[in-house]
Amino acid sequence: MTHPAWKLALLLSVLALSACQTVGPDARGQWRLCDIVAHPEVAEGQTVTFSATVHSDGLEHTVLLDDACPRQGIVPSSFRAGVGAAVSSAVDAFPPGTRGKHIDALWTGVIRREGRMIELRVTDIRDVHVTTP
Repeated sequence: MTHPAWKLALLLSVLALSACQTVGPDARGQWRLCDIVAHPEVAEGQTVTFSATVHSDGLEHTVLLDDACPRQGIVPSSFRAGVGAAVSSAVDAFPPGTRGKHIDALWTGVIRREGRMIELRVTDIRDVHVTTP
């Protein structure tokens, strides 16, 4: 028994739409870090907001990561005066860096690419949560 052509076309359309994932902010205006690092050309030059975990050696290397794409990250930079005090004090607290600490926050800034590096020029950091395992 064969299906009418319109049923097949409808099924293929639904499958095609479900396979597509848009890159950009969700209904709350927040991006996914993994989408930004997978498609930085879409976010470049835009002000974005996303949740991320801070990883730092406490000296000079800091990166924002998401557990969903742990091998790719965004480098935070160009903090405005007063922005990031809660994150900085958490990173600087003994022991320095993020070893033994988990620091999550909601980050806002402008995405910039330099070669393969993706940078966030930070304009705001909210909802900072620090936990120790």
